[in-house]
Amino acid sequence: MKNRYFLFFLFPLSCLFIACEKEEPRVSIGPKILITNVDASSNLFVEFSAQFIDFGIQPILEYGFFYSDSDDLDFENADWVSKKGKPGKEFKLKATHSMLYGKQYNVVAFAMTADTVVFSPFVAFVSRGTVGFILDRIVGPSEIYFGDTLTFFGRNISKNPANFFISADGSTESKLTILDIKEDYFRAILPSMFSTYYIKENGFIRFSFDISGKNIQTEWPAKFREPIFNLIENQKVSIEGEVTILGDYLDSDIKMVRFADEPYFDVEVVAWEKTKIVFKAKRSKPNLYESISINVRRKKYDLENVYSYLVP
Repeated sequence: MKNRYFLFFLFPLSCLFIACEKEEPRVSIGPKILITNVDASSNLFVEFSAQFIDFGIQPILEYGFFYSDSDDLDFENADWVSKKGKPGKEFKLKATHSMLYGKQYNVVAFAMTADTVVFSPFVAFVSRGTVGFILDRIVGPSEIYFGDTLTFFGRNISKNPANFFISADGSTESKLTILDIKEDYFRAILPSMFSTYYIKENGFIRFSFDISGKNIQTEWPAKFREPIFNLIENQKVSIEGEVTILGDYLDSDIKMVRFADEPYFDVEVVAWEKTKIVFKAKRSKPNLYESISINVRRKKYDLENVYSYLVP
């Protein structure tokens, strides 16, 4: 009988606990976001609008929109426009680059917390074009060399390195390597080798830009570093041997060594590097001391008494 009274008392108490659990509100861990409008009516920009359905429990550090002509909408594969800090419930941002006229793109809104990035469902739209990249100025060393880093200042810069193709001297093989990208500039590394003809003749490097489909060509005043030659003192070689010239900034698109008294005979070059040139000593009429001329980046340098021959 006592057990029945106990069960009779326990049953309503259990129901009370269950009811309390059901009534406890659920807390959203991450933010929830939704795109509300895409205004692609302008040929200068596209304006994206979104709103937060729920802010979540963690502070939002950055928010904005990813857009791309593919389905890969993230920091690795897309371009984006964003703001940092706490957002309002609704926000709008304009994208001014990386969209071509008449092409379809996808966009998602995103919000970043310390632990995660959340995305809205994507929306497709057709662009009427954007302003695109505008180059303001180029900054680099007063005297350049292959592999130097230049800084390109401008506006409407794509954040995705895959959208950049920049060549030196108009050659598609002379591609610059993008080092990093900021809001108002990016840095790029000159190719390890490219034609120096235009610099020698005109004092400019010709740059060709293709950034997110926008093409720009410009000329930048440039002068190459002078090569440094460090001759080996009392260098003696056999008639079948090799001559070494040490130095710095010796790399060249034109590699030519000639004897001073045979200006039309090209000596066989064995190696040509930034700090060393090696060539064959053999010639039909050897002199006691050999003087040579070296063509480095289309400029001739005369070097006297570079080496002598070993006496058999």
